[in-house]
Amino acid sequence: MLIVKEHIFEQTKTILAIVDEELLGKKIVEGNKILDLKSQFYKGKKMNELAILDKIRFSAQINAVGKKTISLLRKNKFIETTKTIGSVPYAQIILIRD
Repeated sequence: MLIVKEHIFEQTKTILAIVDEELLGKKIVEGNKILDLKSQFYKGKKMNELAILDKIRFSAQINAVGKKTISLLRKNKFIETTKTIGSVPYAQIILIRD
């Protein structure tokens, strides 16, 4: 399962924070780079892939962390490349709507 937290801003725009369940609550450090998955920013609800894809349709931005999360986004053509911190892949995606 993946964990999803919705952050609504400007009353109509949503940022999704999506993280692999097993990474939630961890802090990943590599040199001066940090992924703090302990913060409230990532503490959301468990969701299946279909529910997540439905949420993405209405989102302005996605912060994605973890192999399962990145795999879902790649499989559905939202991303091509990622970065890693401590071998954990992550991506930040801005969705442009017509």
